[in-house]
Amino acid sequence: MANQAERSRELQGLALTAFGVQFSVLANSLIKTVSTVPVVQAMQVRFLIQWSLTASTSLVLRYQGKPIYFLGKPGHRLLLLCRALCFAVALLSSWSALRLIPVGDSTTIVYLYPVICGILANRFLKEPLGFSFWSQAGICCAGVLCVTGAGFLDVSSGSYQKGALLALVAAFGFASTNCLVRALKDVQTFEIQLFTDSVMAFLVMPLMLMATGNASDWSGWNLNVFGRLAGATGFGLCALLIVLLGHQLAPASKATLFTYLEVPSAFVVQSLAFGEVPGLQKTCGALLILLAAVYRFWDEASKSRKDTEDPLLAGGD
Repeated sequence: MANQAERSRELQGLALTAFGVQFSVLANSLIKTVSTVPVVQAMQVRFLIQWSLTASTSLVLRYQGKPIYFLGKPGHRLLLLCRALCFAVALLSSWSALRLIPVGDSTTIVYLYPVICGILANRFLKEPLGFSFWSQAGICCAGVLCVTGAGFLDVSSGSYQKGALLALVAAFGFASTNCLVRALKDVQTFEIQLFTDSVMAFLVMPLMLMATGNASDWSGWNLNVFGRLAGATGFGLCALLIVLLGHQLAPASKATLFTYLEVPSAFVVQSLAFGEVPGLQKTCGALLILLAAVYRFWDEASKSRKDTEDPLLAGGD
Protein backbone atom coordinates (compact mmCIF):
# COMPACT_ATOMS: atom_id res chain seq x y z
CA MET A 1 0.00 0.00 0.00
CA ALA A 2 1.46 3.32 -1.02
CA ASN A 3 1.35 6.07 1.58
CA GLN A 4 0.75 9.73 0.93
CA ALA A 5 4.42 10.72 1.09
CA GLU A 6 5.38 8.06 -1.46
CA ARG A 7 2.60 9.14 -3.82
CA SER A 8 3.80 12.73 -3.55
CA ARG A 9 7.36 11.66 -4.42
CA GLU A 10 6.07 9.69 -7.40
CA LEU A 11 4.08 12.65 -8.74
CA GLN A 12 7.13 14.89 -8.41
CA GLY A 13 9.20 12.30 -10.26
CA LEU A 14 6.65 12.00 -13.08
CA ALA A 15 6.38 15.80 -13.46
CA LEU A 16 10.18 16.20 -13.49
CA THR A 17 10.55 13.47 -16.11
CA ALA A 18 7.93 15.06 -18.39
CA PHE A 19 9.62 18.46 -18.00
CA GLY A 20 13.18 17.20 -18.41
CA VAL A 21 12.65 15.51 -21.76
CA GLN A 22 11.67 18.83 -23.33
CA PHE A 23 15.32 19.88 -23.03
CA SER A 24 16.26 16.65 -24.80
CA VAL A 25 14.15 17.72 -27.79
CA LEU A 26 16.17 20.92 -28.09
CA ALA A 27 19.44 18.99 -27.69
CA ASN A 28 18.57 16.48 -30.43
CA SER A 29 17.48 19.24 -32.79
CA LEU A 30 20.82 21.02 -32.41
CA ILE A 31 22.74 17.73 -32.75
CA LYS A 32 21.04 17.12 -36.10
CA THR A 33 22.63 20.35 -37.39
CA VAL A 34 26.14 19.16 -36.37
CA SER A 35 26.64 16.97 -39.44
CA THR A 36 30.09 18.02 -40.70
CA VAL A 37 32.10 16.18 -38.04
CA PRO A 38 32.24 12.47 -37.08
CA VAL A 39 29.73 11.39 -34.46
CA VAL A 40 32.43 10.05 -32.13
CA GLN A 41 34.29 13.39 -32.20
CA ALA A 42 31.06 15.23 -31.38
CA MET A 43 30.46 12.84 -28.49
CA GLN A 44 34.01 13.32 -27.18
CA VAL A 45 33.64 17.11 -27.16
CA ARG A 46 30.20 16.84 -25.58
CA PHE A 47 31.44 14.72 -22.68
CA LEU A 48 34.48 16.93 -22.08
CA ILE A 49 32.14 19.92 -21.80
CA GLN A 50 29.75 17.98 -19.56
CA TRP A 51 32.57 16.73 -17.37
CA SER A 52 33.87 20.27 -16.81
CA LEU A 53 30.37 21.37 -15.77
CA THR A 54 29.51 18.41 -13.54
CA ALA A 55 32.99 18.27 -11.97
CA SER A 56 33.00 21.98 -11.09
CA THR A 57 29.45 21.78 -9.71
CA SER A 58 30.35 18.70 -7.67
CA LEU A 59 33.38 20.51 -6.24
CA VAL A 60 31.12 23.37 -5.13
CA LEU A 61 28.65 20.91 -3.57
CA ARG A 62 31.50 19.09 -1.82
CA TYR A 63 32.80 22.41 -0.49
CA GLN A 64 29.32 23.12 0.88
CA GLY A 65 29.41 19.87 2.80
CA LYS A 66 27.35 17.67 0.47
CA PRO A 67 28.36 13.97 0.50
CA ILE A 68 29.61 13.81 -3.11
CA TYR A 69 31.91 10.93 -4.07
CA PHE A 70 33.76 11.75 -7.29
CA LEU A 71 34.21 8.10 -8.28
CA GLY A 72 31.20 6.77 -6.40
CA LYS A 73 31.12 4.64 -3.30
CA PRO A 74 32.88 1.27 -3.71
CA GLY A 75 29.57 -0.61 -3.48
CA HIS A 76 28.05 1.48 -6.28
CA ARG A 77 30.88 1.53 -8.81
CA LEU A 78 29.90 -1.56 -10.80
CA LEU A 79 26.35 -0.26 -11.32
CA LEU A 80 27.72 3.19 -12.17
CA LEU A 81 30.07 1.69 -14.76
CA CYS A 82 27.28 -0.38 -16.32
CA ARG A 83 25.12 2.74 -16.47
CA ALA A 84 27.89 4.70 -18.22
CA LEU A 85 28.48 1.96 -20.82
CA CYS A 86 24.77 1.51 -21.56
CA PHE A 87 24.44 5.26 -21.96
CA ALA A 88 27.41 5.30 -24.37
CA VAL A 89 25.79 2.69 -26.62
CA ALA A 90 22.43 4.47 -26.47
CA LEU A 91 23.80 7.91 -27.27
CA LEU A 92 26.07 6.75 -30.11
CA SER A 93 23.19 4.87 -31.73
CA SER A 94 20.75 7.76 -31.22
CA TRP A 95 23.07 10.41 -32.66
CA SER A 96 23.88 8.19 -35.65
CA ALA A 97 20.17 7.64 -36.29
CA LEU A 98 19.55 11.40 -36.32
CA ARG A 99 21.80 11.70 -39.37
CA LEU A 100 19.70 9.23 -41.33
CA ILE A 101 16.06 9.93 -40.43
CA PRO A 102 13.98 12.95 -39.29
CA VAL A 103 14.13 14.06 -35.65
CA GLY A 104 10.51 13.13 -34.96
CA ASP A 105 10.84 9.63 -36.41
CA SER A 106 14.10 8.93 -34.59
CA THR A 107 12.71 10.18 -31.30
CA THR A 108 9.58 8.07 -31.68
CA ILE A 109 11.48 4.84 -32.34
CA VAL A 110 13.85 5.49 -29.44
CA TYR A 111 10.76 5.82 -27.28
CA LEU A 112 10.05 2.15 -27.45
CA TYR A 113 12.44 2.10 -24.48
CA PRO A 114 9.84 2.94 -21.79
CA VAL A 115 8.07 -0.35 -22.51
CA ILE A 116 11.40 -2.20 -22.49
CA CYS A 117 12.35 -0.39 -19.28
CA GLY A 118 9.11 -1.37 -17.56
CA ILE A 119 9.65 -5.03 -18.41
CA LEU A 120 13.27 -4.91 -17.20
CA ALA A 121 12.20 -3.10 -14.02
CA ASN A 122 9.61 -5.79 -13.37
CA ARG A 123 12.15 -8.57 -13.98
CA PHE A 124 15.16 -7.20 -12.12
CA LEU A 125 13.81 -4.54 -9.71
CA LYS A 126 10.58 -6.40 -8.88
CA GLU A 127 8.42 -3.39 -9.75
CA PRO A 128 4.78 -4.39 -10.34
CA LEU A 129 3.23 -3.71 -13.73
CA GLY A 130 -0.47 -2.97 -13.36
CA PHE A 131 -3.20 -2.34 -15.91
CA SER A 132 -2.21 1.35 -16.16
CA PHE A 133 1.26 0.43 -17.39
CA TRP A 134 0.10 -2.01 -20.04
CA SER A 135 -2.67 0.25 -21.31
CA GLN A 136 -0.31 3.24 -21.61
CA ALA A 137 2.43 1.07 -23.13
CA GLY A 138 -0.01 -0.37 -25.69
CA ILE A 139 -1.23 3.08 -26.76
CA CYS A 140 2.34 4.38 -27.01
CA CYS A 141 3.41 1.42 -29.15
CA ALA A 142 0.44 2.05 -31.43
CA GLY A 143 1.61 5.65 -31.74
CA VAL A 144 5.12 4.48 -32.67
CA LEU A 145 3.71 2.23 -35.40
CA CYS A 146 1.67 5.11 -36.80
CA VAL A 147 4.80 7.25 -37.04
CA THR A 148 7.23 4.70 -38.47
CA GLY A 149 5.06 2.29 -40.45
CA ALA A 150 5.41 3.99 -43.84
CA GLY A 151 9.19 4.25 -43.59
CA PHE A 152 9.62 0.56 -42.76
CA LEU A 153 7.31 -0.55 -45.58
CA ASP A 154 9.27 1.47 -48.16
CA VAL A 155 11.91 -1.09 -49.18
CA SER A 156 13.74 1.51 -51.28
CA SER A 157 14.42 3.60 -48.15
CA GLY A 158 17.52 1.77 -46.98
CA SER A 159 18.86 4.71 -45.01
CA TYR A 160 15.55 5.02 -43.16
CA GLN A 161 15.63 1.37 -42.15
CA LYS A 162 19.26 1.64 -41.03
CA GLY A 163 18.45 4.74 -38.99
CA ALA A 164 15.41 3.03 -37.50
CA LEU A 165 17.48 0.02 -36.43
CA LEU A 166 20.06 2.31 -34.81
CA ALA A 167 17.25 4.09 -32.96
CA LEU A 168 15.98 0.70 -31.77
CA VAL A 169 19.43 -0.16 -30.38
CA ALA A 170 19.35 3.19 -28.60
CA ALA A 171 15.99 2.24 -27.10
CA PHE A 172 17.46 -0.87 -25.47
CA GLY A 173 20.43 1.15 -24.20
CA PHE A 174 18.28 3.89 -22.64
CA ALA A 175 15.97 1.31 -21.06
CA SER A 176 18.92 -0.37 -19.33
CA THR A 177 20.28 3.02 -18.28
CA ASN A 178 17.05 4.04 -16.56
CA CYS A 179 16.73 0.75 -14.69
CA LEU A 180 20.28 1.17 -13.40
CA VAL A 181 19.44 4.72 -12.25
CA ARG A 182 16.50 3.37 -10.27
CA ALA A 183 18.81 0.79 -8.68
CA LEU A 184 21.04 3.74 -7.67
CA LYS A 185 18.19 5.76 -6.11
CA ASP A 186 20.17 6.41 -2.92
CA VAL A 187 23.11 7.95 -4.80
CA GLN A 188 23.43 11.72 -5.34
CA THR A 189 22.17 12.75 -8.79
CA PHE A 190 25.35 14.72 -9.60
CA GLU A 191 27.44 11.77 -8.43
CA ILE A 192 25.83 9.51 -11.05
CA GLN A 193 26.30 12.03 -13.84
CA LEU A 194 29.88 12.90 -12.87
CA PHE A 195 30.90 9.24 -12.91
CA THR A 196 29.32 8.78 -16.35
CA ASP A 197 30.95 11.91 -17.77
CA SER A 198 34.36 10.93 -16.36
CA VAL A 199 34.24 7.41 -17.82
CA MET A 200 32.98 8.67 -21.18
CA ALA A 201 35.33 11.66 -21.54
CA PHE A 202 38.57 9.95 -20.46
CA LEU A 203 38.09 6.25 -21.24
CA VAL A 204 35.27 5.22 -23.58
CA MET A 205 35.38 8.04 -26.14
CA PRO A 206 39.21 8.18 -26.53
CA LEU A 207 39.17 4.41 -27.19
CA MET A 208 36.36 4.81 -29.72
CA LEU A 209 38.21 7.64 -31.47
CA MET A 210 41.26 5.43 -31.92
CA ALA A 211 39.20 2.40 -32.96
CA THR A 212 37.33 4.35 -35.65
CA GLY A 213 40.37 6.27 -36.92
CA ASN A 214 38.92 9.67 -35.98
CA ALA A 215 41.51 10.60 -33.37
CA SER A 216 43.78 12.79 -35.50
CA ASP A 217 41.78 14.71 -38.15
CA TRP A 218 39.68 17.48 -36.56
CA SER A 219 39.59 19.73 -39.62
CA GLY A 220 35.79 19.79 -39.79
CA TRP A 221 35.50 21.83 -36.59
CA ASN A 222 34.94 25.59 -36.37
CA LEU A 223 33.37 28.01 -33.88
CA ASN A 224 29.92 27.60 -35.42
CA VAL A 225 29.97 23.81 -35.06
CA PHE A 226 31.40 24.02 -31.55
CA GLY A 227 28.77 26.59 -30.51
CA ARG A 228 25.90 24.39 -31.70
CA LEU A 229 27.39 21.36 -29.96
CA ALA A 230 27.90 23.36 -26.76
CA GLY A 231 24.25 24.41 -26.88
CA ALA A 232 23.15 20.82 -27.45
CA THR A 233 25.35 19.72 -24.54
CA GLY A 234 23.81 22.30 -22.22
CA PHE A 235 20.26 21.27 -23.11
CA GLY A 236 21.21 17.60 -22.93
CA LEU A 237 22.77 17.96 -19.50
CA CYS A 238 19.67 19.73 -18.17
CA ALA A 239 17.55 16.89 -19.53
CA LEU A 240 19.81 14.22 -18.02
CA LEU A 241 19.90 15.73 -14.55
CA ILE A 242 16.17 16.45 -14.37
CA VAL A 243 15.21 13.01 -15.70
CA LEU A 244 17.77 11.37 -13.40
CA LEU A 245 16.09 12.99 -10.41
CA GLY A 246 12.67 12.03 -11.74
CA HIS A 247 13.69 8.37 -11.98
CA GLN A 248 15.07 8.45 -8.45
CA LEU A 249 11.75 9.75 -7.10
CA ALA A 250 9.36 7.54 -9.07
CA PRO A 251 9.47 3.85 -10.06
CA ALA A 252 11.20 3.29 -13.40
CA SER A 253 8.16 1.49 -14.84
CA LYS A 254 6.07 4.67 -14.29
CA ALA A 255 8.54 7.51 -14.80
CA THR A 256 9.99 6.16 -18.03
CA LEU A 257 6.60 6.17 -19.77
CA PHE A 258 6.42 9.94 -19.27
CA THR A 259 9.52 10.43 -21.38
CA TYR A 260 7.18 9.67 -24.30
CA LEU A 261 6.16 13.32 -24.10
CA GLU A 262 9.36 14.08 -26.01
CA VAL A 263 7.76 12.61 -29.14
CA PRO A 264 5.04 15.22 -29.84
CA SER A 265 7.48 17.95 -28.81
CA ALA A 266 10.01 16.60 -31.33
CA PHE A 267 7.47 16.88 -34.13
CA VAL A 268 6.69 20.47 -33.18
CA VAL A 269 10.40 21.39 -33.30
CA GLN A 270 10.86 19.35 -36.49
CA SER A 271 8.14 21.39 -38.16
CA LEU A 272 9.30 24.78 -36.91
CA ALA A 273 13.07 24.35 -37.22
CA PHE A 274 13.47 22.01 -40.21
CA GLY A 275 10.25 22.56 -42.15
CA GLU A 276 9.48 18.82 -42.05
CA VAL A 277 5.75 18.87 -41.31
CA PRO A 278 4.48 15.40 -40.28
CA GLY A 279 1.54 13.89 -42.15
CA LEU A 280 -1.82 12.98 -40.66
CA GLN A 281 -0.75 9.45 -39.69
CA LYS A 282 2.35 10.64 -37.83
CA THR A 283 0.39 13.42 -36.16
CA CYS A 284 -2.20 10.92 -34.92
CA GLY A 285 0.59 8.73 -33.56
CA ALA A 286 2.13 11.62 -31.63
CA LEU A 287 -1.29 12.61 -30.26
CA LEU A 288 -1.93 9.04 -29.06
CA ILE A 289 1.33 9.16 -27.10
CA LEU A 290 0.51 12.57 -25.63
CA LEU A 291 -3.03 11.57 -24.58
CA ALA A 292 -1.75 8.36 -22.95
CA ALA A 293 0.75 10.31 -20.83
CA VAL A 294 -1.83 12.92 -19.81
CA TYR A 295 -4.30 10.22 -18.81
CA ARG A 296 -1.66 8.33 -16.79
CA PHE A 297 -0.62 11.47 -14.91
CA TRP A 298 -4.28 12.23 -14.15
CA ASP A 299 -4.72 8.67 -12.87
CA GLU A 300 -1.67 8.94 -10.59
CA ALA A 301 -2.83 12.36 -9.31
CA SER A 302 -6.26 10.88 -8.53
CA LYS A 303 -4.63 8.13 -6.50
CA SER A 304 -2.60 10.72 -4.61
CA ARG A 305 -5.77 12.67 -3.75
CA LYS A 306 -7.41 9.45 -2.61
CA ASP A 307 -4.43 8.78 -0.31
CA THR A 308 -4.83 12.25 1.19
CA GLU A 309 -8.56 11.79 1.82
CA ASP A 310 -8.40 8.21 3.09
CA PRO A 311 -4.92 6.60 3.22
CA LEU A 312 -6.31 3.26 4.45
CA LEU A 313 -8.35 2.73 1.29
CA ALA A 314 -5.65 3.59 -1.25
CA GLY A 315 -3.50 0.89 -2.78
CA GLY A 316 -0.36 0.84 -4.92
CA ASP A 317 -0.39 0.26 -8.65
